[in-house]
Amino acid sequence: LAALGVALPPMLLLALLTSSAAGRRPPPSSGGPVLRRNAAYPRSRTRLAADALQPPEAPSARAIREFALPCLGLWLSSPVLSLIDTSAVGLSALPGKGASSLAALGPATTFCDGSAYLFAFLNVATTNLYSSQRAAAAAAAEGAAAGRPSPDSESVVRIAARLSLACGLLAMLVLVAFAPPLLSLYVGAETASNAAILAPAVAYVRIRALSLPAALLSGVLSAALLGAKDSLTPLLGSAVAAVCNVGLDLVGVVLLRQGVPGAAWATSVAQCAGTLSLLLVARKKLVPDGGFGLVPRRRPATAARGAAAEGA
Repeated sequence: LAALGVALPPMLLLALLTSSAAGRRPPPSSGGPVLRRNAAYPRSRTRLAADALQPPEAPSARAIREFALPCLGLWLSSPVLSLIDTSAVGLSALPGKGASSLAALGPATTFCDGSAYLFAFLNVATTNLYSSQRAAAAAAAEGAAAGRPSPDSESVVRIAARLSLACGLLAMLVLVAFAPPLLSLYVGAETASNAAILAPAVAYVRIRALSLPAALLSGVLSAALLGAKDSLTPLLGSAVAAVCNVGLDLVGVVLLRQGVPGAAWATSVAQCAGTLSLLLVARKKLVPDGGFGLVPRRRPATAARGAAAEGA
């Protein structure tokens, strides 16, 4: 019920945004067939509708391999981070504490991974909407402009990025505030009664929840890149996160002996580093004309005075 309460409002908001965007599209002319060109249906839309009737060319086996293999590594990113934490904690635990640390880390990592998977609908919707807008722009454009993102496709990325941050912040607050009862339900009453297991697990979930906004943002950026037929760039962010996680686990867990909380901090920082690297690389490919719009920009003073003068 708690998971449904977290995931349902963003799903309704996404459906509302999609329906409102569809409602702003001008309807085709009611007189005559859809493919007939008239004033209400420009040449580009007529050509797009005609091209939509033609089946696309089947991709070659090599093209499928080149696209699918990086995708496999991409969707294994979060479990790989959890596996690195488990390895670091298990191999460096103090004598007599290895079993309890692993017993706490097991449900905590799967709980965190499952919390991110609740918002997989953001990734699916982003890939679908972004690829559709790219295809429409490519059919309407000619020459070099056919390969550039259109304003509509950039708008899809900006809305998805903001929505992912909002969902991530909401989920982060829920996990930080209600981690003990949620984990108690997750592991069962018998395991929850053992403080040596529940306390480290709660600490891990609360610390790793701090990186949930970054994880969801990384997911929608990767989904948009997949919609642009680019599966190598998202793999870069996953690789950066994995390398950072290994190094930080060596410092926090192996050298400083911080145990389960140290592994959680290592994963959170590594996830943020991977998302930052993906932001820097994906900006030129997804939103070259503006930016992701995550931080509101102040209007220049001269532009504001000019707008005020025109209004007067």
